Amino acid sequence: MKNQKKSLLEWVNTHKKELMLAGICVSTLIAIILFSKNRATIESYWFSLEQLLEKSKPTSKPITYSPIIESSASNVPTEIISDNIIPFAKAPHHVCEHIRTLPNGYKASTAKLEFAKNAGIDLLPGQTIVNAYTTGGIAV
Repeated sequence: MKNQKKSLLEWVNTHKKELMLAGICVSTLIAIILFSKNRATIESYWFSLEQLLEKSKPTSKPITYSPIIESSASNVPTEIISDNIIPFAKAPHHVCEHIRTLPNGYKASTAKLEFAKNAGIDLLPGQTIVNAYTTGGIAV
């Protein structure tokens, strides 16, 4: 057994270059086969990468940021918003219909109570239903 092990190690040592060349050729062949089978996917990834790099190129105009503090985005004067100033504001998004707890002593309107009843929603005393709405963004 030791003799066979020794002869195998000697054979590997004498054929190092051939074994490395065979490994490189097999790896290259596998890469070519995988590339040819997945060519469309690889090309789409490459195209996406090129577009991403194109978008990330610096522009000639410097971009400045203007924070909006404690004001509604719709109250921002349009004359201070130009194409190179990006105000901080929430992106427009939809808020679904939901139940709201009213402050102590307040009651829901009869219209809201009737709407909730027709929708199959049980409101507790001091609760109302809020209609769906869109919020956020800048009105320009």
